[in-house]
Amino acid sequence: PNKIVLYITAEQFTTQFIESLKNNEAQQFNQFYLQIDVLIMDDIQFLSGKEKTQATFFHLFNRLHQSGKQIIMT
Repeated sequence: PNKIVLYITAEQFTTQFIESLKNNEAQQFNQFYLQIDVLIMDDIQFLSGKEKTQATFFHLFNRLHQSGKQIIMT
């Protein structure tokens, strides 16, 4: 009950990422995701061909993993 769990599609993640870049809010975007204890991302194949979004996701993935957080990808 004390864990922050987020379910999101890869398409939603991509949209949020693009909006954060447009609005100069990339740092806030990253901070939001680094607070998550369990990240569930659906439709991960949507990131295919989106190099900058992939790089950002895998950076967040590594930081979450190193912090002992859980990531579920489908």
